[in-house]
Amino acid sequence: MDTNFTAYVAVGTRHHFLLAGGDAWLDRMWLVVDRAINAVLRRQQPSGAVSWRADPEIRLVAGCSSIHHALPQALALASLKGLDRPQWRDAAHRLRVALLGEPRLFAAKPHAMDWYYPVLGSVVTGADATARLAAGWDRFVEPGLGVRCVHHEPWGDLRGLRGKPREW
Repeated sequence: MDTNFTAYVAVGTRHHFLLAGGDAWLDRMWLVVDRAINAVLRRQQPSGAVSWRADPEIRLVAGCSSIHHALPQALALASLKGLDRPQWRDAAHRLRVALLGEPRLFAAKPHAMDWYYPVLGSVVTGADATARLAAGWDRFVEPGLGVRCVHHEPWGDLRGLRGKPREW
């Protein structure tokens, strides 16, 4: 089980609910959301970090940031159902504390996702988010092209493809 993908069902469900409305949709999806979040939180460690898959030693910044984003969505859905899930609120807090204060818990990776997902997932907010993005900007952003997936990988021949159809 990929924990960040599993948790994200709450985001998709809330997004659909907000756009389309309908208690029937929420009623149909609630059990899926509830079980998904509980399954993910069974992988939460005492440190607050959530393992990515079955191996408890693999904890990812981007994945945990995504889970951090999903938990408030799940809580909002629970509230719409008239339910309280204080353990989810506590789990989100513990996860945020781990992400902000215990970087050694997470696999060191050269990916841009580890740079921007803490901002997208609302782990890092406000001026701290602005500072984080500014600090990694030159490392990951290629002007005129976008964000590199991995900071040390060149764009290669993509420069020559600008404006041309891609041939796969």
